[in-house]
Amino acid sequence: MKNRMRIITLIILIILIIIQSGCSIMYVWMYDDWVERRAGGLCWEDNDNVIVYCSLTWCYNEAIGVSETTKVYEIGGELWRINANTSEKELLLRKKGGKYWAGGEANDTRIDIVNNHIYISDGLYTFKVKDDYSSWDNIGDFTLQIVSSDERYIVAIDEDGDKVVKKYDILNNTNEILFTNDELIEWLDYDYSRNYLLVNNRKVVDLNTGKETIIVDNNTRIGKYTIGSLYGIPPKYGNIGNEYITMDIYLNDTLTSENEYHKIRISIADTTNKEVLENIRGVNNPDGTKYARLGLFTDTLGNTI
Repeated sequence: MKNRMRIITLIILIILIIIQSGCSIMYVWMYDDWVERRAGGLCWEDNDNVIVYCSLTWCYNEAIGVSETTKVYEIGGELWRINANTSEKELLLRKKGGKYWAGGEANDTRIDIVNNHIYISDGLYTFKVKDDYSSWDNIGDFTLQIVSSDERYIVAIDEDGDKVVKKYDILNNTNEILFTNDELIEWLDYDYSRNYLLVNNRKVVDLNTGKETIIVDNNTRIGKYTIGSLYGIPPKYGNIGNEYITMDIYLNDTLTSENEYHKIRISIADTTNKEVLENIRGVNNPDGTKYARLGLFTDTLGNTI
């Protein structure tokens, strides 16, 4: 009988402690070692190393009471340095919070590296990574950024409209409209020296004269390949080089269910001059010996590194 009273008294004391503590001990957070990682952007740091961004979803178990359990999700992002020769990986940054998360697919992520400084946009804002990789700072509500060599100017998409290209003066905190497109802009490249703009991997704009040239459109034929057909995917990785504009094309043969990936290049001097570099795709490194895309590195012959 005495033991029974002692047990009842102990239970009452525990209940009182719980009430007085605001029920804080009812919730126990546990990390269950489950992370979903989605790569969304890359940029060559030098001839051998690539910086890759991944958005993260962490899954935690939240224990409520004794038997009831639910999962709680947190989001964040990572930056990795990957050696294209050895596949060695170095984690540069891993942070929780919405400003480090570029969405479940991370498709809108864009990375620029200028003077060893990393700029990254997540589809809403552009950030500059701190030199010690401890975090990054929001530098503007624009995206698809192309940073000038002196890091004073950024050409990017105005997120209020998604169709307006602006040139931002970071030093004076001013901006000017360079171009307004007739459809939403999902990809952008800009050549500061020649004042050329590439919009959505399809349209070249000479901002000196205002001339617009459609270089690739649906059903554009280059040799034996037809670009952007009914089941095709628009070109990607559009880049303005010294002599050529390059981009990747994806082709789907609906009869054989076979997919083909190639790179096309278009002469800047004469945009009717187009050719296909077969079985090559991805972002070219500075010296032109390797290509990188999310999940795979290849050399200029298409061999996996």
